Amino acid sequence: MKKINKGSMFSIKIDNKFYCGQIIEINKPTIAVIIFLEEIKDKKECDPTKLTPLLISNTFPLKFNTGDWQICCVKKPIIEYKPVYKINKNEELLLVDIKGNKLKKLKSKEADKYLFERYDTPALIEKIIKKSMNEEELTDSEKKLLFSKYQSI
Repeated sequence: MKKINKGSMFSIKIDNKFYCGQIIEINKPTIAVIIFLEEIKDKKECDPTKLTPLLISNTFPLKFNTGDWQICCVKKPIIEYKPVYKINKNEELLLVDIKGNKLKKLKSKEADKYLFERYDTPALIEKIIKKSMNEEELTDSEKKLLFSKYQSI
């Protein structure tokens, strides 16, 4: 297994088809990834500047350990990770970076400008890719991972 780095491009095999993703941030034990829409025929096609972003997620590197997701090269990340908000034990809204460091407290109206901190399983990511390639309807929860939602923030 190749080492996981920020900018690592990787292939995802689903139903004998290959898709591509990129690691945009690392915060062990999790990673932030962007997954692209188009099927690729060759790992050389994993060029983030020529592919359409489908979804963005904080997830776990489990599929790299099993070989289901394979690193193919390293390229400059196409986007920077944006801060997200979370609710702490005192029920305060906090803006945090990828490492969970508090950037500032938020008022409830301000939280609408950010995505909620969440972590998704690799299985959910693969399910969304499958649904997208089959043009199936996504659930509201799945839609929250779409890159268009991230871009609108």
